[in-house]
Amino acid sequence: MPSFATEVKNELVRASTRKTCCQNAELAALLRMGASMTIGPAMNLGLNFVTENAAVARRVLQLLKANGQVKPEVTVSRAKRLKKNNSYFLRVAPSPQVRPLMESLGMLGDNEGSVGHDKGLLRRQCCRKAYLRGAFLGGGTVNRPEAKAHLEFVANSYPFANTLMQVLKKMDFPVGITDRKNNYQVYMKDGEEIMDLLAMLGAPKAVEQLEVARNLREVRNQVNRLVNCETANLQRTVSASVAQVQAIDQLESRGELDKLPPKMAEMARLRLAEPDASLSELGEMLGISRGAAANRLRKIMSLADSSPGDVKRKKEIFLLAKYLKYILGVLVAVVLVLWGGIQYLLSQPEPEGFPILEYHMVQQEDPKDAYAYNVPVEDFQQQLDYLQEQGYTTISIRDYLRAKKGLLQLPEKPIILTFDDGYESNYKELLPILEERGLKATIFMVTNDIGKDGYLSWQQLKDMEKRGIEIGSHTANHLPLTGRSLDEAREEVKLSKLLMEWNGMKTIYTLSYPNGKYTTDLEQMLKEEEYLAAVTGDAGLNTFDTDPYQLQRINIPHPTFGLTEFKWRLLKGRIFAQLGWSQHKIE
Repeated sequence: MPSFATEVKNELVRASTRKTCCQNAELAALLRMGASMTIGPAMNLGLNFVTENAAVARRVLQLLKANGQVKPEVTVSRAKRLKKNNSYFLRVAPSPQVRPLMESLGMLGDNEGSVGHDKGLLRRQCCRKAYLRGAFLGGGTVNRPEAKAHLEFVANSYPFANTLMQVLKKMDFPVGITDRKNNYQVYMKDGEEIMDLLAMLGAPKAVEQLEVARNLREVRNQVNRLVNCETANLQRTVSASVAQVQAIDQLESRGELDKLPPKMAEMARLRLAEPDASLSELGEMLGISRGAAANRLRKIMSLADSSPGDVKRKKEIFLLAKYLKYILGVLVAVVLVLWGGIQYLLSQPEPEGFPILEYHMVQQEDPKDAYAYNVPVEDFQQQLDYLQEQGYTTISIRDYLRAKKGLLQLPEKPIILTFDDGYESNYKELLPILEERGLKATIFMVTNDIGKDGYLSWQQLKDMEKRGIEIGSHTANHLPLTGRSLDEAREEVKLSKLLMEWNGMKTIYTLSYPNGKYTTDLEQMLKEEEYLAAVTGDAGLNTFDTDPYQLQRINIPHPTFGLTEFKWRLLKGRIFAQLGWSQHKIE
């Protein structure tokens, strides 16, 4: 049974190539992949081409005959050992007609063949497609649809491999290059980009097989996620219920249960009567929201852990904080009302663009050393509810880049959720929430923190990527790039990208600037290191005209004023977009 790569090549050879320029481009790439030159009498040149694929042999024969200058001969031999495959030898005997052919294909020059001369064959888009088709037919391979996405071109010289990489990059395909033994591999690891490339080269049936396999994987993964989500939710419900019942029993043993405020006492008795009920079910029984039910139970557990004196002091502190919160809210509201500039901006038409939100961690308990960076689970869910009510649909940065190339249609109101640093709670608490709601997100990881206490492990990071989370770089050591030399900054972003890719992650092509600060030199350096986009600390909105290395983000810290503050921050993004302020670029 032929391999999937062979099936793809058999389909590609049926692609129509009528233009002479495209035929020359395809033939040049094929000969560079598998041909050798011979020298005969009177220093005449000849050609030998060997392949195990009959369809590729026919394609080379067809292209050589279409050229009309040479007369190729074909012989077939069969291996006597191992797989006993046929080998097809195409020979063009040394003759005066071979040299003009080689010169027209740009293959005469230095000892390795003049790869640079291929630029004359690659001026048109159609010729670049034909050139890549020829390169794949001569030395390309692609994994079967059920396996991990991987496509590569195997070249026998670095100049030729570099030419292939530059052609693919010019067509906005994310590629890498590496060496193995005596060859060089130009590779792609992104499934969607591989399908786009094969469709462009003329293999729609192969693309359909890849798409079907991907859909099957997504359905299977979705089923697994739903099962895991339900199991995790059940486990959390049982664990939380046991702890809550124990807390209520403790209050009852101290004679404090009847002294609770009416609403909290009602919740406590309901929990004792319904120990297996979820927060949503408890909320429905009392006619309140899930968040309100969770808040009451959390206060009950806090009271059970405190002495009577502590309870009194906490009540006083709570009331004081509550009043201060309202007073501060009123003052901020007055300032906003008096700020005529904002009123003017808000009276203008809304600016075009979509927001990118900058989070760090989402977990139930606030960490002592990172309080300002944490958004509690309940607040985060309220924010997601609000975004859903406003009609937003989450996308990834990859979706934005593909849409920018015209390969994807974005939803009416897109939004990107990003999370910096790579805290372990991103896996344990954030991921189940995202999967339950079917949301996309991007994690920017500090690679030298991987596996440290409180941060994601390699296994967790790879699992998140498999479950649909986009992974980007936050440098190797989280050092501000603007405070170092360009060589030091290059080392930070280069090591971070290489370490994650070497450990089996997909191609890393997005970066989050530490502290959000950046310069024009850093943007150019990121392009050289094969990054395709970077997010800053500038608040604002993004469009297809936004510099992909200056994507603007709205910071979402610990909410002091709840959902109201979240709405203010979204408004801040709109206002800064209208003003066009760049707060973190260092000239």
